[in-house]
Amino acid sequence: MMPIFNLTNGIISEDLSADDELKAKNFNNYFTEILSIDDLYVSGHWSYVIQNWVMLHMTKYNDKKQFLDNCSTIFKRIERSKIFEAFLREINHNLTRVGKDTYIESLAQIVAKSGKIINQHDSMEKYLSITIGGKAPNLKIEKIVGDSTVLSELKYNELCSGETNKILLIFAQIDCGTCTEVLEIIKQHYAVLLKNKIDVVTIVSSLHTDTTQNISEKYPWKHTYFDKASINYNNYSVLASPSLFLINEDGKVELKGELLNAYLKTL
Repeated sequence: MMPIFNLTNGIISEDLSADDELKAKNFNNYFTEILSIDDLYVSGHWSYVIQNWVMLHMTKYNDKKQFLDNCSTIFKRIERSKIFEAFLREINHNLTRVGKDTYIESLAQIVAKSGKIINQHDSMEKYLSITIGGKAPNLKIEKIVGDSTVLSELKYNELCSGETNKILLIFAQIDCGTCTEVLEIIKQHYAVLLKNKIDVVTIVSSLHTDTTQNISEKYPWKHTYFDKASINYNNYSVLASPSLFLINEDGKVELKGELLNAYLKTL
């Protein structure tokens, strides 16, 4: 377990070099070629180490081919389907978190050819089916009527007011630091969004309506809904939070993932 423990402390086995380039290279090579994924799975450091490896690629290398080649190498070393699916789930989660749709699309093709899969591949395909220019599923909202809970459907032309013609749909989770950061940034730029005829709708993953109520009171937009049964999360096949979609009043997806992140930076 010592090499895995060392990975969580920023070193690779006995490598104590101060050379960041060398440490990054050694980390990637060790993770890709040597590290036992089975041992990592039971180490207690599973999510943390995989996240560090993915983010190394996203922030330092930013080389899609290298990342996919490394994933292919790791896939070949994983024999147990349970661990394969868990590893893929972590990769998808981290790629979605940084909006790397093109990586997920290519990864789905590699997984399909691997012959190892699986339920998670279906989830990847469903996520990728929410395409730019394609129809977005209407939102399913739970409402309390007497002693019963009923589902109502919200269409995007109903969510758009006379002054807005697009919706920035945000999927967020309680106790998610990144979600809070994104919501705070959106809050700071909400006036700019409205100026560009974009309103905001938040879908919160929470078992408690009072928690969602607290969130709705914290932010200036009026549409915040909780997704207790994860119906909307499933319909959009959200792999990680936060996930953002820009949808027009006709219910068509205009932007998501990397393209949406780039667009929002221009506002």
